[in-house]
Amino acid sequence: MAELSIVASMPLERWNGQLFQSCPRPSVAALISLSSLCSPSKQYPAFYLAAMAPEPIVINEAIESAKLRLQNGTLQSRDQVIAISEDAINKDLEARYKSTLLREKDARLRRFNHALPGLGNITASLTGPRVKLATADSKAVLFFLVFDKGVFDYWLGHGPSATPQKQTIDGWSICFRTSFRFTELASVPSKIREQIDPRVIKDGTYTVSQLLLTFSAAAVAKIDWKNSICPGIQDNPNMKYTSMNMFEEFMKTYMDFMSTGPYSVLGYAIKLDSDITSPDLKPLGPSFPVTSLACQTQEYKACLPEFATHPSRSSLDQFLYLGMTETRDFPKIPYDSTSSVNWCYSGLPASLCISKRVLWERFFAVKLRVLNDRCVTLANDLFWWVEDAKNSKANNNDWNIDSNNKPANFDWVVGVDRLTYAFVGKKYTGSNWDGWRHEIDAKVTNTMKWTPGTEKASMSVDIWVRHKHWTQGHRGGSDSITTTSSSIKWNTDLSLAASDHDAGLVVTITNGEVKLDTKYETTQDPFDWAGTRERNQKEAESSMQSHVDLSAIGSELGQALSGSSKFVFPGGGVFALKSPAFNNTGDLLVELRYTSKPINIDDDFTLQILAKDKDFNLHYLKIAKDGEGSPAQFVADEKQATMFTLDDGNLCEQLSDGKRGRKATIPENGTDQTLIFASPSAAKEPADKKLEFSTTGSAFAYSLDMQDWFNNLRVNDKGLVEIMFTLDPTTTYALQAIY
Repeated sequence: MAELSIVASMPLERWNGQLFQSCPRPSVAALISLSSLCSPSKQYPAFYLAAMAPEPIVINEAIESAKLRLQNGTLQSRDQVIAISEDAINKDLEARYKSTLLREKDARLRRFNHALPGLGNITASLTGPRVKLATADSKAVLFFLVFDKGVFDYWLGHGPSATPQKQTIDGWSICFRTSFRFTELASVPSKIREQIDPRVIKDGTYTVSQLLLTFSAAAVAKIDWKNSICPGIQDNPNMKYTSMNMFEEFMKTYMDFMSTGPYSVLGYAIKLDSDITSPDLKPLGPSFPVTSLACQTQEYKACLPEFATHPSRSSLDQFLYLGMTETRDFPKIPYDSTSSVNWCYSGLPASLCISKRVLWERFFAVKLRVLNDRCVTLANDLFWWVEDAKNSKANNNDWNIDSNNKPANFDWVVGVDRLTYAFVGKKYTGSNWDGWRHEIDAKVTNTMKWTPGTEKASMSVDIWVRHKHWTQGHRGGSDSITTTSSSIKWNTDLSLAASDHDAGLVVTITNGEVKLDTKYETTQDPFDWAGTRERNQKEAESSMQSHVDLSAIGSELGQALSGSSKFVFPGGGVFALKSPAFNNTGDLLVELRYTSKPINIDDDFTLQILAKDKDFNLHYLKIAKDGEGSPAQFVADEKQATMFTLDDGNLCEQLSDGKRGRKATIPENGTDQTLIFASPSAAKEPADKKLEFSTTGSAFAYSLDMQDWFNNLRVNDKGLVEIMFTLDPTTTYALQAIY
């Protein structure tokens, strides 16, 4: 299954239809930091200490947490929980950030060049990501915009007397507090909300990208200056308060503008990988996708008193995805994280817990009905094998062990620590007048249970059939009663393993030794001079041994639990799965490891016009396909728009023959030109750097010669794009890129 990938997006700021000159947005690497970095009193941040070799106290704490995790995990009537530790999120984001260092084109993800009219300009590079989960509000988190090196340029004073000022922002961590309550996220524009709304999450995909999306929606994010840290500002006491106030105003304005656009995420929009919706790649088996989702944080609870103040404790705080399947509603009682086990601990960065209800009641109990059906059939065959060894069939003999028809219900009954199935059959035939009677009794008792703390489960089968025949004595003779009791017993072991390549649950089935038993009794034993009893006993035993073959049953069970019926884990394809184990109550615990992928950078986009109060507002640019030099025009449907791609600084199109570039006729002068575009702040940079803004900022400027740059396009009365060499605010508009 695919994941929700993060791709860089355009800020889409508006100034009443006029171009708002902006520069690149922050990258994913800039969005997150540890709160410990915001506390200058700490010499070493928690994540640094946690990265050291495990201390004995850390090991002992992990052992105690592991023991408790295998007890009742207190899912609190939820169907599943995926827990990801703060440390796991940070390490994955750090790995993604580092991966961008290896790709030259991704340098733009580490740049923050942003200008606000009248407020100044920030030119900076960004450092790696961190997140802090533990807050007083379990529905909120802290993340940080972290500058590696940079300068904030602004003006002090007003008018001609204003003087330029410069503030170094090296190492600054700007804290943002954001909520992931879905009620608050309703204010996030639909193009983003559709990707995070619990009703449309596809097959339980859980990714760092999705977390980041949730954390960083600008519409619900607020700057938290108390938890921010700005080292070095104290070195300049004359500028301390002025710089801070100006910087704060800059960031507030920046956030306000970002929260107005359809892609209001701090630096990133999201892209839903196409294969997640491909019918060919959907899970074949029961995946029990989450149909209702809730998110919250859970603070790690120290098992050992001395671990409560250990520096690494906070890095074990967890982000929880609480899920309900099959359109079931959430319980009315809120999830109480204080009564739950630690789903993660040192050495276990992320974990999944599938409830007993889902795995045993909805998967095993359904898929293994075939065992109960087969055993009832086997009980009936057993009667015939013993009663009429010469004429009976190997299987599927005529039904004869119950006066009613063969049952149609083979459901397991779910108990506290096991699943059971019981069948009781009874049939009576006879004639008192003729002096004979046949009684048939049959029982099938099957049990299925898990072994806590292991990946193993077992099934026991007990089949018993008794046939009693009574014949009345004649002319004073004694009655004759013969009884044949037969049984078949065996155990089947199930061993679970997680399959990394398809995120499935692999079940290995091993049948144990079959125990056959038959006992023939008759009241005529004292007169059995011909050895009838012994002969009948041996015939029954021989018949049972020749007919009982568990290989067919084993094959049926294997088919029931594999192939198109295998259990598919939620989040598959995003996590590496390992070490499944049952807890005491039958919930399945699985260890998870993120499969880190580089940040997906999308170079393809459409261009949209910002023209407030105009009927062509938010229409898309199209270059007609009827030949080179076609005029540029606007269309309402994005599907009709021209899809552009980045190529050496040109505004161009990916053509079917693989060549890039299509010239657009400029109606003003009738000359075919290729529009070259860049961020206004990048106009003075070398030509090969002009596109660095393109996936992290939407400000659009164009040039015909890479010398003179313009940011005022006009739409004429024919709906065609024109270049305006003089500013006319009433007819000029900005373009924004939509990825």
